[in-house]
Amino acid sequence: MAISSKERKEQEGRILLAIEALKNDQIPSLREAARVFNVPQTTLWNRVKGVKSRSDIHVVSCKLTLAEEETLEQWILSLDKRGLPPRPSHVREMASILIRKRGASPEASDEALVGQKWVYNFIKRHDSLKT
Repeated sequence: MAISSKERKEQEGRILLAIEALKNDQIPSLREAARVFNVPQTTLWNRVKGVKSRSDIHVVSCKLTLAEEETLEQWILSLDKRGLPPRPSHVREMASILIRKRGASPEASDEALVGQKWVYNFIKRHDSLKT
């Protein structure tokens, strides 16, 4: 059974506490820390070894920063308010402009910066853009 995002955040907090307790020698073993903080032993072991959480990896793999995503979201909403909802190709082009301003290669094509399905996934991530 999948865990909710709230439960995942709580578990992530417990993992961080367990790692701190291990570093400060408050708990002698990893197995004991996993039991005390009620976290999976393998997950705790991986974090101690430096493996990042899925949420941390997701942030690194995002094309736009949170501020850029908010800017793009506001741009789409402002066009929609004026009765000019942008086409997916326009949204992809605007995302590419934002990425280029941050320092991506100016020669890179829009397709290379954000893929064909990127716009649809972007809309799925932002409730205010869903119809």
